[in-house]
Amino acid sequence: MKNSLSVILFLALIGCSKTEEPYLVDYISIESSDRDYEFMINSRVPFANIYFKYDFGDQLSMIMDSDDNYTFSIYLQSIDIFQQSLPYQFPNSTDIVFAELTLRNHSIPFDGQMYGPGDDANFIGNTENGMIVIITEYKNGFLIGNFKGVITTGTGRQQTIENGEFQIEIKIENGV
Repeated sequence: MKNSLSVILFLALIGCSKTEEPYLVDYISIESSDRDYEFMINSRVPFANIYFKYDFGDQLSMIMDSDDNYTFSIYLQSIDIFQQSLPYQFPNSTDIVFAELTLRNHSIPFDGQMYGPGDDANFIGNTENGMIVIITEYKNGFLIGNFKGVITTGTGRQQTIENGEFQIEIKIENGV
C-alpha cells in the first residue's frame, strides 16, 4: 500500500509539472496492407539508433524490435541531416541520398540468403524503388518523421506501408 501511494504521488507530481514538452519515447509504428506493427523495444544491435558522421558520407541507423519477434530498420545514407532544413524528404532530387527499410521476422527460421530469392518472411524496400522517408523534426535528441511505400520479400510478396512513423533518440558518433 505504501509503495502504491508513492507511485501515485510521483505520477501526480509529473502530471502537475509546468513543462510543456511531452516526454519523448523511442518507437516505430506501421500501418500496412498486411497488418499493423508497433516497435517499442530498443534493439541490441550495436549500431542501432546511431548517426555516424564520416568524411565520405554519413549513415543513420534506426532499429527497433517488437514484442512479437519482429525488427524494423531504417537506414539513411549519404546525407548530413543536421545541415538540412526540415522537413527533409528521402529521396531528394538535389542530393544523392538513399534510404532502406527492412522488416525482419525472427519467428520463421530461414537458412538461405536474407531478402534473397527464396526468402518469403523478411521484407525490404528502398527509396530507389519508391519508398519515401521524411524527417520532420529534430527535438531533444530525437529524430521524428514518417515513411510510406512498398516493401517486398525475396519471393515477391508485398506489403504496402500506408502510414509509418518514427521517433527515435539518436546518438551521434564521429567516424573516420
